[in-house]
Amino acid sequence: MANETILYIGIFGLVLCITNLLRPYFLQFFLWFRRSLYQSKGFATFENTIQQTMYAQGATFEKVDTFQKLSLRIFWIIVGLVLLITVYTQNWALLTLLILYPYMIFYMIRLQLQKRNQAISKHFPYFLDIFILCLEAGMDSMRAIREIAATQTQTPLYQELTWTIQLTQIGQPLSDAMLQTAKRTDHPDILMLAQSMAQSAELGSSLASILRLQAQTLRENIFKNAQAQAQKTPVKMLFPLIFCIFPVVFIILFVPIAISFFSMMR
Repeated sequence: MANETILYIGIFGLVLCITNLLRPYFLQFFLWFRRSLYQSKGFATFENTIQQTMYAQGATFEKVDTFQKLSLRIFWIIVGLVLLITVYTQNWALLTLLILYPYMIFYMIRLQLQKRNQAISKHFPYFLDIFILCLEAGMDSMRAIREIAATQTQTPLYQELTWTIQLTQIGQPLSDAMLQTAKRTDHPDILMLAQSMAQSAELGSSLASILRLQAQTLRENIFKNAQAQAQKTPVKMLFPLIFCIFPVVFIILFVPIAISFFSMMR
């Protein structure tokens, strides 16, 4: 027993010595691997996509940088845990988690962007009506947008309008600032507004009349989308009807009849 204990202590000491000797090489390999990963084209594409998606949500440079650093730290922690569990359990399928992590991050950000764009689409028709009324009342475009954006500062659409006004304060024309906002958010309604402003500035036509036609088209599209969603409702109700409601109805109707029938047969 004593000899086995001495043997285990010796093996443990030998492993520690080898680990100490190989530690600089392990560190160099890790640094090389991390540098190669960061410089790869796929990683650069992923980083650029994340940046563009977060900037489209109105995130600042500091917020994007903090998110990227935190994501990388979590990634390396997951790499270490997955490798440790994989070596211990010999279950190499766990390595697929390393591939799923970037897709999960991208999916979460895209989902947030989709919710933000839906909120913008929801409030845009009301903004457009108020904007047209302000223009017809004699306000200029910049003042009208500033006054409207100040009413609901927490709404995504009005946040975008506020940032657009801030771009004009550093010397950009309103149409160019709105076009830049449309490209950043990749939202068709904001792009339509930016193009209408540019067209009005180039041709000298009334912006209110142009937007009036655009608002009518927008309402027709909203009505068509509502009709399409209403037509999908019966199909969506089919599953709960068949598997949830009909079985309960059959039980209520036929179980008492079956009980009465079997009691009469006795």
